[in-house]
Amino acid sequence: MFQFISCNNEEKLIPAFDPSPVDTIIASEDGYNRYYYQKMKFNDSSAYFDQNDSSINSSNFFGKLYKGSFFPLKSGNSNAYKLIEIKTWSSEPVNGMIRGVALQQYKKAVLIGRILFDRAVTDVKGVTIEPAAILKKAVFIKFWFIACVPCVEEMPELNNIVEKYKNDTTIRFISFAFDKPASLRNFLSKMPFKYHTIPVSNKYVLDTLGVESFPTHLFVKDNRVVKRLGSYREIETIIKDSLQKN
Repeated sequence: MFQFISCNNEEKLIPAFDPSPVDTIIASEDGYNRYYYQKMKFNDSSAYFDQNDSSINSSNFFGKLYKGSFFPLKSGNSNAYKLIEIKTWSSEPVNGMIRGVALQQYKKAVLIGRILFDRAVTDVKGVTIEPAAILKKAVFIKFWFIACVPCVEEMPELNNIVEKYKNDTTIRFISFAFDKPASLRNFLSKMPFKYHTIPVSNKYVLDTLGVESFPTHLFVKDNRVVKRLGSYREIETIIKDSLQKN
């Protein structure tokens, strides 16, 4: 079910939200955990509304959820979420868990649209990449570190993708790794990786960019982050879609 909201003499269609179960959900950790696993499935197609039924973007939604006293209520019939104000928390652990999820999602949301290359960077082989060199290009970024087993396991597949599109000058593959340059060079001499690999500090990755899970893949277009990928398997889908549009 949807409801109509009048705005400046225009009717705006928004999803219907039933707040009646909220008190029961937040009363216990078990109740919240059931809701979390069944309902809290945020993705690129999700719509977000504040406590006044105004549509807001994901960064505003999760920022309010983290800083305020709200519950993220999912619409029963659509991929939409609304902030429900909570006056008193019957379970402070549930409040803490919601804030934790909100902070994680907020960091993901604010990354979208960010300029990733504001200065020249140099990879472990001494190749310098200028910001101008990636303008008007599709750039795929990977965040990883040597001790990350899944990061290393996917490298052969990523090498195949790079090899497949090596003659396409509109596509670049770059990785950020927070190991020391010497350690990276030693590792890459044994495990070849065809991405340009740039050593960075873990503070930059974790604190500045808010990337906390590894591997993480980003799609960057015109030097701005467009999308955080669910996995490297989305890379070829994006490339093929881009080629079809061109």
